Amino acid sequence: MIFRWVFIPWLQRELDAYQDRVNNTRKRRDRNKILPHGAPDIIYQSPENFGVLDFKIKVEREALDHVRDIYIDSSHIVFDLVPKPFAEFMEHCYTELGRPLVKRETVWDVYLHLLDVVQVNDEMIPPHIELLDEAEEDSTALPLLESHRDLPDREDGSGAYYMGGVGGGLGLGTPVLYFDANNTARLISTQLMRICISWRVSPVMTSLKSR
Repeated sequence: MIFRWVFIPWLQRELDAYQDRVNNTRKRRDRNKILPHGAPDIIYQSPENFGVLDFKIKVEREALDHVRDIYIDSSHIVFDLVPKPFAEFMEHCYTELGRPLVKRETVWDVYLHLLDVVQVNDEMIPPHIELLDEAEEDSTALPLLESHRDLPDREDGSGAYYMGGVGGGLGLGTPVLYFDANNTARLISTQLMRICISWRVSPVMTSLKSR
């Protein structure tokens, strides 16, 4: 969670800065280009100044806010980067570190220093974080729709499990070694091998029947 708390906001700022730079920078003129030349944001805001038609549909901000208020609960945990108690704890650690600037050259150092601070103050970590995560997971479980059934849950020996509909819920099967027409060794799943065999055998059987 420390990684998420440090890196996701930093990465979002980097993406926002990149978007702003690209959309407000005039590209080098290209005589082979038939689209308008100029900074994308300026073209978007004043298409008539570039000899093009404006087909965008404008939606008022108030309308978007109204729909958001109806269908979105802004306090839902899905909008929390990390659980709120842990976020408060991380703010305390970040302040103790001197609140250094997080940028491309320093993001890893800030993360590692924060990790050290957290390890030193591990007794201050909210003890109910794991219980909180479990409770939040239970509270966000959605009921299964009528006339539908849950996905198969098949756990293998490694502790991993597959939940899906491929192969009747069994997945792609166990990888096996086979040799192709060029005598090259390849790995293929047993489920995919069954599909390939049935596809290759069918035309042969059809030709035998026609004789």
